[in-house]
Amino acid sequence: MKWLAECSAAALDEALRVVAPELSGGPVTVPVPDPAVKGDPLWWSSSAVVCELGVAQLLPATTQTLRERFGRWARPDQRRIIMRWCDWCDAVLASPGPAVLVHGDLHGNNQVWDRGKLRLVVDFETAGAAEPEYDLRLFPGPDMGPGVELLTSVMRHYQKITGRYLSTDRVMAWHLRTALDDALWRSEAGIPLTDHRTPPERVDDLAARFTMLGIDPEAPRPLR
Repeated sequence: MKWLAECSAAALDEALRVVAPELSGGPVTVPVPDPAVKGDPLWWSSSAVVCELGVAQLLPATTQTLRERFGRWARPDQRRIIMRWCDWCDAVLASPGPAVLVHGDLHGNNQVWDRGKLRLVVDFETAGAAEPEYDLRLFPGPDMGPGVELLTSVMRHYQKITGRYLSTDRVMAWHLRTALDDALWRSEAGIPLTDHRTPPERVDDLAARFTMLGIDPEAPRPLR
């Protein structure tokens, strides 16, 4: 994958065929560039609506996709583990959680922190209805720090001010799908991962975060 050659629906559709083939071929609405931008800027960014999809449908890769396509990017000793993780993820997310208003894209680049305090959240374009754990799926990393302290602190604070219980398992199930999805599409498109690590290292990082949180996705789940 590379920078788009031009700002057009055709160029975007060509890129989608590489990174998200399930979205290609649909109607694409590209906004008109800001008339205030003059001359020949070094770059121009925007958002486009594809197939009229909203945030509730813009979900990370399914576990079925990860089972079918992620294995080629993992070490042989990781492939069975990934399959077990996908089974665990399916079991955790088998029933939908209660929906609230979420940001939808709450990664580190959309947050401004100052001396350990969150000062500003930006880019509410994908705000919509989803379970709160979905919005926290990016907090375990890798772009939000090496450990899970930020995640656990935010969960404690959220529960304190709302009185609503949050499931660490559900956060990590969404995180699993998101982290491996990001590594998958970037690897397939020939784009470096955001933290410049490899897919096998991303899997190792996930395993470490599971351990930090006391979660064993490979343990048999109790019958209900």
